[in-house]
Amino acid sequence: MQNPTLGLAFLAGMGYFFSPCTLPLVPSYLVYLSGISIPQMAGRKRLIVLLNAVFFLAGLLFLFVAVGASATLVGNFLGRYLKILQRIGGVVIIVLGILLIWKPTFLYRIPHGKNPGVKPVGFLGSFLVGLSLSAGWTGCSTPILGAMLVTAAVSETVRLGIYLLCAFSLGLSIPFLVSALLIDFLLTPLRRMQRHMRKIEIGLGLLFVAFGLHLLF
Repeated sequence: MQNPTLGLAFLAGMGYFFSPCTLPLVPSYLVYLSGISIPQMAGRKRLIVLLNAVFFLAGLLFLFVAVGASATLVGNFLGRYLKILQRIGGVVIIVLGILLIWKPTFLYRIPHGKNPGVKPVGFLGSFLVGLSLSAGWTGCSTPILGAMLVTAAVSETVRLGIYLLCAFSLGLSIPFLVSALLIDFLLTPLRRMQRHMRKIEIGLGLLFVAFGLHLLF
């Protein structure tokens, strides 16, 4: 696997942000994390919203990157079987890509009666909320994050695996932080973007299928 894989990881991060798992919830999460309503997000309060978003992302991505790095270490430990592992990983990524395209109802069923509860005070609270979300994948996050972990696990070196996870994190973080900084201006465009989320999911699924085929053959 060469550098183009980093581009795929970055696009996967962007796709995750614009997916039904994330985009519709961005305004609500920013309000929940900061305790500031959208009309009040100006001046110093805008900086508070941004810092809470930074700590939330740190928590969200910390466990994901740690698990991915561990999977990469295991994959490299089994280096003599790397080609076999890559083919198995290719099949898994193809299946996960098909799940994104097919969108089976059992995978996207959202449990009712659950809420985030009361957020602990301060930036640590935002970190812990992100950490808890990272530990509990649901819906379309499962194939997207799963595909990235499999890709990292079958990468040829530990360094490349970590680079892949960092590229994914960057693809997710950039639009999230821009939204946190300018949410009052971007609220209408983000809502308009929601009508195209299904197309983004299908496109991301096709990318995963293509990359899975590359690994397989």
